[in-house]
Amino acid sequence: MHAPDNDPSSLEEDIKILGRTVNALNAVLDRNPKITLGSLCTYLYVATHQENFAYAGQPVREIAQKLQISNLPKHMKVLEFGIEGAPASRLIGFHINEYDQRIRLPRLTESGIILQCEIVATLTEQRVEPPRSPNAAALDALASPDDVDQLTDDDFGEIVWD
Repeated sequence: MHAPDNDPSSLEEDIKILGRTVNALNAVLDRNPKITLGSLCTYLYVATHQENFAYAGQPVREIAQKLQISNLPKHMKVLEFGIEGAPASRLIGFHINEYDQRIRLPRLTESGIILQCEIVATLTEQRVEPPRSPNAAALDALASPDDVDQLTDDDFGEIVWD
């Protein structure tokens, strides 16, 4: 929010931003009515920093340190399996190291990505599509990686989630 400056257009913009934020929170609660603030913050942190875990191998304890929460395992379990009395949301999943099963790196699941798209669409007031994957045949037909912009909508398919 802006500092008060008695500018009506500034106040209108603040009200508009607040309205979009409330709508985004409602989108979250529509899909996950029993989610707690701690679990939501954990989900949002994973959603906005998942490349740090998936590619850089950042330890999960970083989430607890950054969010200053002490019960991170509980929130991760809720996000992975849901909570009693509510259907499992499965907003996050884990990449498990094949050599050391103790190493689990969080990632968004299909449900998590769809929710992230809904939040972004609500906040930006623009339509956001979940990611799609180009078909192998379409990629093979390209002469060079620079030709990717020549792909059409028919050259893409839905991502197959695990």
